Amino acid sequence: MTAVGSTSRAEGALVRLESAAERLLAVAPLVTSYLVLCLAYIWHSYAHGSPWLFSDELEYTQISRSIAETGEATIRGETPSGSSLYTWVLAPVWWISDTETAYTAAKYLGAFVMASALFPAYGLARLLVSRGPALFAGVATAAIPMLGYSRLIVLEVLAYPFAALAFYVMAKALSTWSRYWLAATLLVLLVAPHVRTQLLVLWPTFAIAAAVALLLGPAGEWLRRRWGPVQWAAAAVGLAVIGHIVWREAVHHSWQLYVTTTLPGRMQMFSEWAWGAFVIGIGVLPAVAALAALWRPRDAHLPGYRALAGLLIGGIVSFGLYTVVKTTYLSTIFSWTVNERNLAYLSPLFFAATALVLFRPGGSPMAFAAAGALVGYLVTHASFALDYYPYFDAPGLSVLARLNREPLYFDEASIERILLGVVIGSVVLGIGALWARGRAARGLKPVLAGVAVLVIAWNLTGLFSFGDGINSLGNRVRSGVPDPPNWVDNVTGGKPTLYLGQSISDLNPLFVTEFWNRSIEAVGTLDGQAVGPGPTLEIVPYRRDGSVVNDPGVDYVLTDALGAEPLGRLVYETGRWRLYRVERPLRLRSETTGLYEDGWSGPKASYLHFGEAGREGVLEVVVSRANWTGPDKPGKVTLRVGSLVPQPLETIANPCRGGTCVEQLPRLGRLYDSGTWTAHSGQEQRFRFRVTTPFKLEVTVDPTFSPHEFGAGDARQLGVRLAVGFTPDRG
Repeated sequence: MTAVGSTSRAEGALVRLESAAERLLAVAPLVTSYLVLCLAYIWHSYAHGSPWLFSDELEYTQISRSIAETGEATIRGETPSGSSLYTWVLAPVWWISDTETAYTAAKYLGAFVMASALFPAYGLARLLVSRGPALFAGVATAAIPMLGYSRLIVLEVLAYPFAALAFYVMAKALSTWSRYWLAATLLVLLVAPHVRTQLLVLWPTFAIAAAVALLLGPAGEWLRRRWGPVQWAAAAVGLAVIGHIVWREAVHHSWQLYVTTTLPGRMQMFSEWAWGAFVIGIGVLPAVAALAALWRPRDAHLPGYRALAGLLIGGIVSFGLYTVVKTTYLSTIFSWTVNERNLAYLSPLFFAATALVLFRPGGSPMAFAAAGALVGYLVTHASFALDYYPYFDAPGLSVLARLNREPLYFDEASIERILLGVVIGSVVLGIGALWARGRAARGLKPVLAGVAVLVIAWNLTGLFSFGDGINSLGNRVRSGVPDPPNWVDNVTGGKPTLYLGQSISDLNPLFVTEFWNRSIEAVGTLDGQAVGPGPTLEIVPYRRDGSVVNDPGVDYVLTDALGAEPLGRLVYETGRWRLYRVERPLRLRSETTGLYEDGWSGPKASYLHFGEAGREGVLEVVVSRANWTGPDKPGKVTLRVGSLVPQPLETIANPCRGGTCVEQLPRLGRLYDSGTWTAHSGQEQRFRFRVTTPFKLEVTVDPTFSPHEFGAGDARQLGVRLAVGFTPDRG
């Protein structure tokens, strides 16, 4: 249209309208892709019935609920040591009164927030390629297996798109050196640790990227013209000395770094595992392409390329070092893990580089060969972890789990051959694209576009495989509590409730129940067991009538079938749970300690009965190994029953005063009666004692036995199953 240059207002308006329409059409595929992905993740999250990653999901839920209700971040009434901006983003969903609906909204919100990584990833790739290839980079970034986290209440939901945004802002700053983009970068870096602490590594990432961008740009060219081998050698030595000093100081001030440096072999292994899982998760080819893209001398004049190359190098170094230090340290205090999720933040950079390689072929055949050799090494040294599904810390391995299961059933050797085939194919494809000329290059474009689609398909396969696994876990955890899971709220009408337990071996039922029931405002234990997240009240009786310290002032108390019986009215009973309506202040009618949830004791157990002094009755005690029919390991059972004497408040507050720790529970006073029995497999014994309230029963078993000794999976040290009942005299 020749009228573009006209000063006519009508013609100008026509041109502006056409430009706006073009921009709208250009953005339509981007928005459509985003909405399609969001709808797919929402649809797949329908089958996810409950949180299961505890205590993380409960912690962020509790904090975000407190923000929604009070505007302050608290957990069980106390301020946490730190909170993420994610909890503030999540908070509005808890304005919905129905927990089921609010949880569904949280999953929807997670899908829309996490998939939004597509937009900054697209912008990052647009610094180097046209809209079509950039769309591939954006969609691939929003389709990696880590997006399965979108249905969980975890920090990654916000941290992943924020990291993608940070990479885009930093790339703009490094390609333009505009003070506005540099200011935006500073703002992003300051906010990053408030999204997730790990994102502190964006600081060294940007510092390294800036150095690389400068060296590849005019400043580096100026140095290359003026510096000789001596100057470069001196600079290298200087950097090595500075790096050594910084590392030594970091090791001196960080216990994690110190521990890590003492285990170099383990560091290498965990690095191979993490990077191997990351490479597999993003489809292998993007790893080959991104590494090969680091050697494109002809693109060094492009500001966008310098920025991307710098961020790739900085991200690989910074995120890689963080991951290996964290994983190695955790292996000394927790467990050995494949920790890919800390590397998955680099995905936008790898896909942007892949878009560059696929749609603007360049570089060197040797670069592709070297990249292929390194990636081949990683996939052959990776831990496939086929027996662990889903592997929460390594979602990228889920695509292998799909290959290993119905209907394919590929074994580890077959999977390794497939991965090596993909590596070789990636190298051949990259070199072939370099050598293609003229019509051959045009003919190769559909092939490269098809490969891009296959990369996205690979990632989506891993994502939905991972999603199926975590859906199964969520539903399994939910099935372990009554239906509906918010039954406590329904019974109490939302009034303040205390969960009170002891010897809790499986915390998941408690965590799920606490999540679904907002009325549970406090958690307490009788034996001092800490049940995070947040504070745990230590409920200890200090008077003979059952009055307790740390009374939270609630209207209801939820207990297990074994444990505490508060003074009050039993209003609801289902499965293992008992819900009591109590009066204030809280008092206990009875308390049982030293029992597991299935009724087995350890070496010691006790039963305390509080209440009106001087009331006589019969205490009936059944000690049993009737349901253990395995090999016999006799144990001597001793029972002693007598008056109950509470400990002084000073002792309860400081049980280790004077250097010797004593029990906080009431002690056994004047002895009423005692009994002994030798416990054998398949046998039980019944005892009857005359008692006067309040009283205490002590049971000891020596020796105990462990089913694990006889080939069973239970590693607990067991004494006897204990059942106790008190019947007061009539009148």
